[in-house]
Amino acid sequence: MGYLENFLMRIMWNEFEKLDGRSGGNEPLWIQWTRPSYPRVEEADLARLMVKDSNFLPERFVDDVKQLFLRVTRAEETCDLKIIQPYVTESLYDSMQKRLLEYSQSHESSVWKRITISNAVITDYLEKQYSDYLEVTLQILMVHYIINRDTDKLRWKHSKRLERFQYQMEFVCREVEQLPKKRRIHCPHCGATIVVQGQTKCPYCKSIVTMQGSQSGRGKQRWKWLLNDISGGRCEPENTLW
Repeated sequence: MGYLENFLMRIMWNEFEKLDGRSGGNEPLWIQWTRPSYPRVEEADLARLMVKDSNFLPERFVDDVKQLFLRVTRAEETCDLKIIQPYVTESLYDSMQKRLLEYSQSHESSVWKRITISNAVITDYLEKQYSDYLEVTLQILMVHYIINRDTDKLRWKHSKRLERFQYQMEFVCREVEQLPKKRRIHCPHCGATIVVQGQTKCPYCKSIVTMQGSQSGRGKQRWKWLLNDISGGRCEPENTLW
């Protein structure tokens, strides 16, 4: 985007802020200006994923991703990564810690305000031998800047105005294990009727009872999607968050 186009775009965003982002109709102006500009994942790819995991629902997953993005911004702003630790990989968590340490050493703070996610779409699905990967692209209108706590100066090119952002959030899913179905059997040691799932201790005689062979059956797979990477930034320059 050239200088003149960028200048005119900022003027329009200023006008949007004065109108509280609304036009004469029911639809906010910023939504009209942030239509998805990226390809969606192929339906056939999602179909393969849903065959693997019958509990996977794309709409619910995308809603969860939106909420996670808000948690990530809050974690960075409050310097409290514990609120997102269960949802991210160890490597990303380490990168986040390093990032916050850099902020602390430079006496800087990250500020996030007026966050509105206008679009969120699954844009990629990749199958590998031991892990599956999903990418979700988000288009966001918000105020985001890095400020020096000592001088109150903003980082270069940062602004306190409402701006457009686009992020890609990559998730990795590792199949934990195949859970056996619960079955009611007789304890081979004391004859009591007990419910067994894999390996269980008999509540009566305290013996270990294990289902084997055809008795074990096959239950639902346990899946856990973890945030593995997040990249993107303002729509004009290309930035990386972590």
